[in-house]
Amino acid sequence: MTETQTVPRLQGLFEWTDSKSIHIQARFDKVALYEDKLVFISLVAFSQDIKALRAALAAGLSSPMWLKNVTLSRDGESKVPESVWSSLGGYRIDAHRLGFGSIHALFTCRQQGFLPNDSDDALWQELKQERFTTPVLRGWLPYVRKELELKSLLARCYTLDCTCCVLSATSTDLDSIVEFGLKKGSIEIKAETN
Repeated sequence: MTETQTVPRLQGLFEWTDSKSIHIQARFDKVALYEDKLVFISLVAFSQDIKALRAALAAGLSSPMWLKNVTLSRDGESKVPESVWSSLGGYRIDAHRLGFGSIHALFTCRQQGFLPNDSDDALWQELKQERFTTPVLRGWLPYVRKELELKSLLARCYTLDCTCCVLSATSTDLDSIVEFGLKKGSIEIKAETN
């Protein structure tokens, strides 16, 4: 049996400094930005740097972070990020020790409407949240997704090696999409047969 050789895919450099005494550097392989806010990042760094970054984000980091050596994309459009800022809702942090004092950490924003991928399953789970009162059938999802995208209520993030979205629709927005679809005949309520 031959062993498959893999090359580390840590493509970019994350840096943050508080202009006083803290300077954190980490390598990352996945990242997502929404309106110049960091909504997701998968990075590897020394444990003390991850702890310092976690504390800074929990305390409401008010200085920019830098993503270097990377080009992000969204629907074929490229962007070289300059400064990025922390998400206002805070972050969920998952970490795993790698050895030699290193940690792999995932920082996922807690922003309402953030979808860690753009699958129909992720959108369906978000539409079933309590904040939406509109009755929606799973079979309507292709129509609802298309309408949300046309109205810029479901926006893709600028990403590297992931597909994240943000749903900014309200229940009123969803009501009007479903109502219009039913009136136009784009979606319908089918009777169940036993």
